[in-house]
Amino acid sequence: MIKLFDPPRDETYLNSIVDVFRSGLWATGSGGPYVRKFEEEFNRYIGSIHTVAVNSGTSALDMALASIPCEGRKVMVPSLTFVSTVHAIAHAGAHPVFVDVDEFSLNMSMKDLDTKLTEDTAAIIAVHFGGRSCEMDVLTEIANRHDLFVIEDCAHSCGATYNGKKTGALSTLGCFSFDPLKNVATFAGGAVTMNDPTIDRQKLDEARWCGIDTRSRSGFHYDVKSVGWNYFMCEASAALALAQLPRLDWDNGKRREIAAFYNKELSGMEWLVTPPYSDECVYHLYPIRILSGRDLFIQHMASRGIECGIHYAKGVHQFSVYAHSKLSLPVTEKVVEQLVSIPIYPSLTKMQLEAIVRAVREFK
Repeated sequence: MIKLFDPPRDETYLNSIVDVFRSGLWATGSGGPYVRKFEEEFNRYIGSIHTVAVNSGTSALDMALASIPCEGRKVMVPSLTFVSTVHAIAHAGAHPVFVDVDEFSLNMSMKDLDTKLTEDTAAIIAVHFGGRSCEMDVLTEIANRHDLFVIEDCAHSCGATYNGKKTGALSTLGCFSFDPLKNVATFAGGAVTMNDPTIDRQKLDEARWCGIDTRSRSGFHYDVKSVGWNYFMCEASAALALAQLPRLDWDNGKRREIAAFYNKELSGMEWLVTPPYSDECVYHLYPIRILSGRDLFIQHMASRGIECGIHYAKGVHQFSVYAHSKLSLPVTEKVVEQLVSIPIYPSLTKMQLEAIVRAVREFK
């Protein structure tokens, strides 16, 4: 079986985890040596002001929304995203306003965004779907015109760029996921990148460790000045992420090579739409659209020993918890019936890629 995702298992990565195991310091709320080193290196890589390492992309989103004044106000978000993007808005006491996507990029429609802004809007969450950056110049102009915060959901886009600048450094805050399926894969991890000097890094440090004031802490004695959570990253995940970081651009380059190969080999079929190619996309996903018979296509691929996925089978606005508004997003509702993710990761061999292309072509 050719798997949809395959986490990197290089022996050097294993060695970094063994070092953590032998150290006896596996996790600490204030950040151990591997966490602190990862924050420094990742911050340098992204080009942000600060990086705060956490235990998941969901935690990163929670902390980012909690760090801006949005309670009781509206936050714009595309419905084509993982549900935790929207949960973070609700958790912050804000109101999600769902925005349709552009059929070409599958990112937030700037036109639909502009029509839905009101005086009660506090922020925009820009989801870089599949590893492709949103139109950040247009989005930033809209945000500046309305004095809005912008939070990037970079769960799919670690290493992606927009006009040469990395996602996560293009807005107020960036939120990353390093779960086992992402371009940087750990046991459980995430990060918040900060690009606005008016946002206090110390508040995010406190938020990730139960609100504990790390500045005044002395041994077992500390103060708690705000509500926080157990959101800190463990040392093993930090070590694993650190080991992968020097190879991230190379790995993302391999993903682009595979995407270019797929685009070439799968073009010209009337029943299939391939994603547009971009040198700035990092192709966490390669989402094709099957215009009819999507479920049959997935069954067909499985019969050929190829695992496929769907990102996502519903827009978040279609889930029961958020469906009360009876909102219609025609493009989102169309593409979620068509999307299929086929395997794309650096360890795929030429033989496997040829088998995937052959299987796709055999469907019709």
